[in-house]
Amino acid sequence: QFRRSDRGVPGRIPNQFGGTASSRPDNLEGLANQGVHLLGQALRTDDLQTLEAAIAALERVVATIGTGNPKRAAMLSNLGYALTIRFLRTGQLADVDRAIEVGELAMTAASAADPHRAELLHNFSLALQTRYQATRQLADLDRYVEVGEMALEIGRAHV
Repeated sequence: QFRRSDRGVPGRIPNQFGGTASSRPDNLEGLANQGVHLLGQALRTDDLQTLEAAIAALERVVATIGTGNPKRAAMLSNLGYALTIRFLRTGQLADVDRAIEVGELAMTAASAADPHRAELLHNFSLALQTRYQATRQLADLDRYVEVGEMALEIGRAHV
């Protein structure tokens, strides 16, 4: 079983498209909404098939959304979080490797003023921490500390 968030799903998987779970998945917004909804459902139910469906939807969104789209960072972050959760469930190192890859892309895509930047940092740091715990690669620990310090700066700026 993968670990459920004690803080709940909404803070961890921002849905910047603002739709509902019933939005049509034949367009980018609908597909993004479907992916976020399925990820939340997978976190609540521990259902691997639902998690797989969420990852598939989020992969399609990330492949389709333009690099200049301000919502790209959140979608990359959501995908990274879903991949980290799948790694915790299956132990496939390729998942957490991909989670870190898309976490880096999310950080590059996010502006410094992005209101979801703290959540992006959280999801990225979770992937780094998870891989460090699995492999004991010090580079992951160092990057985890660096990302954590960036998150603290955001917190200090909002106090």
